[in-house]
This record gives sequence, structure tokens and C-alpha cells, in this order.
Amino acid sequence: DAVLHFGGRSLEAPFEQLMHANIQGTYNLYEGVHKRGIRRVIYASSSHAVGYYPTTRRIDADSPLRPDGLYGLTKCFGESLSRYYFDRFGVETVCLRIGSCFPEPRNARMLATFLSYDDFVELVRCALFTPRVGHTIVYGVSDNRIAWWDNGKAGHLGFVAQDSADAFAERFPFGGAWPAADDAGNFQGGPFILAGPQYE
Repeated sequence: DAVLHFGGRSLEAPFEQLMHANIQGTYNLYEGVHKRGIRRVIYASSSHAVGYYPTTRRIDADSPLRPDGLYGLTKCFGESLSRYYFDRFGVETVCLRIGSCFPEPRNARMLATFLSYDDFVELVRCALFTPRVGHTIVYGVSDNRIAWWDNGKAGHLGFVAQDSADAFAERFPFGGAWPAADDAGNFQGGPFILAGPQYE
């Protein structure tokens, strides 16, 4: 009835490695889904498809893609590929732009990007059982007070996060000094924007 596609490399890596897992692998999966007549895919995209937005900007599903590295770029490919397979063949996809899915936030950035395990499971359930999803992009994030992402365009999924990073906020107090203008902390992708290829 559906495929949950959570395979691939989830960190920045040389392009050859990302290409085989995240580009060729995703294409192979969609070809297989189409040929077998499967009608829905839940695709593990990433917030790094839009990681070059500043942390001062709130974005939604219609905001232009701004990948923060080669890994994020491969997720942009997957989202575009899934759009093509919906438009051309009617294969529905929910693209989950996952933030930071861990038991607890690990750093200050995750006060905005945190997605609890329970909220993650509920998001996948909603993506699987909503009667019609078409091609939906939804941000995988809990109900955090610091919010960079607006899920208003995915309201038809019925996903309501129950957890929040706020309970852990005291672990990461604000030190009173804002990042320098070129600091990775100014971008939603955080350190991922510095993890890709560096050119002189």
C-alpha cells in the first residue's frame, strides 16, 4: 500500500557517496514503486534542503529551496523527483523535512529543530493514513517555542505535535553575545553549511 523511504546517507559526504545512496537510490525506489502500482511514499527529506535560510526568517512549504550542502542538495532532488512522479504518474508523496530527531535536544540549535520520537511516529502515522495527500511537504518538528518553520500548508495531515524542546531550554542559556555575521549559527542549517566542500 505504501513505502516508507528512510534509506540513504543522512550526513554530509563526498558527492559520489551521496549520489549512489540519495540520488540513484531514490530514483530506483520511485521507479519500483511506479512499476508495482504502489500509490504512496513517505519520503525522509530534511530541513537541510532549506538550511541556508537565516534563523530570523520563518518559512513554509512554498519557500524556495536553499540547500546548505551536498546532502541538502540530494534532498532537494528527492523532493523534485517525488513531485514529478506525482504529477506524471499519480504517486502520492509526503516529504518529511525532518529537523533533529533525538530523545532530547543536544544543542541550542535543536531548541528550534527538535522532533521527539513520539511526535515523529505520529507524523508518519498521519502521513500514511490521511486519505489524500497529493504531494505534501511537512516540517518534522515538535511544538517548540522557537519556530522557524510554518506547517500551515500541511494542515490536512492532521498532525499535532505533543512534545516540545522548551522543557530542555535551561540547558542552553543565552550567553548574551550574538553570532558574528558569517557564523553558521545565523543559518537554519547550522554547522551543515560549513561541512560541505570548501573552495579557496
